[in-house]
Amino acid sequence: MSQSNRDLVEKFYSAFLESDAKTMNSCYSENADFSDPVFPDLKGDDIKAMWSMLCQRKAEPGSRSFSIVEVNESTASIHWSATYKFPLNGRLIHNEIQSVMTFSDGKIIKHVDRFDFWKWSRQAFGLPAMLFGWSWPFQSAVQKSIDAKLRDFIKGR
Repeated sequence: MSQSNRDLVEKFYSAFLESDAKTMNSCYSENADFSDPVFPDLKGDDIKAMWSMLCQRKAEPGSRSFSIVEVNESTASIHWSATYKFPLNGRLIHNEIQSVMTFSDGKIIKHVDRFDFWKWSRQAFGLPAMLFGWSWPFQSAVQKSIDAKLRDFIKGR
């Protein structure tokens, strides 16, 4: 079982390296859950829309990488990184992410990404985030703003 889970993780992140949201999305269960500091509570089709939105632009070679830390019968731990221009303002972001995936019936049912929101926000927003990025009101405002972008993306599909 863990080899098939390893294959699933390889398939997911290899597709991520190629900005292939369709393949990434095929790895999720229909009722999957996703969370990270920017998208704290996505479910099902919203996860797929998020990856479709994030993969719209082809990744630059070498701008994304991943390594599988551990895989077993029910979970996987992955370290991945991405360097990209933040779409709202063009600022360069380099993010290091720790992922945990949970599997059932050969699909991802839960995916949790963790990264330093304050570090990420300072890269994305500069001085305002340096001063306030650690605070819950700032984080909440960023989450709402980016969720609104996702909702607009979904409506425009």
